[in-house]
Amino acid sequence: MTFTWSVPNGSTIGNHVVELTGATSGSVDATFEVYTSTGGGALSPTGGDMALPLGGLAAAMLLAGAGVWFAVRRRAHA
Repeated sequence: MTFTWSVPNGSTIGNHVVELTGATSGSVDATFEVYTSTGGGALSPTGGDMALPLGGLAAAMLLAGAGVWFAVRRRAHA
């Protein structure tokens, strides 16, 4: 499950905790850090939006590697 929220401009710099509590499932928390960007006054991205593209790329590379391994193995036994 993914939970996304926007950190408001002007938030205190430093470490913070976000906690989610379900009616029957209990609670879970995670830490995150707020820091200033190098220009423009906007908050810097945390990189969370890259998880899906990087995961897809990793899966594609794994499948390509498996295909090469099977092709080489098949050719060696032929």
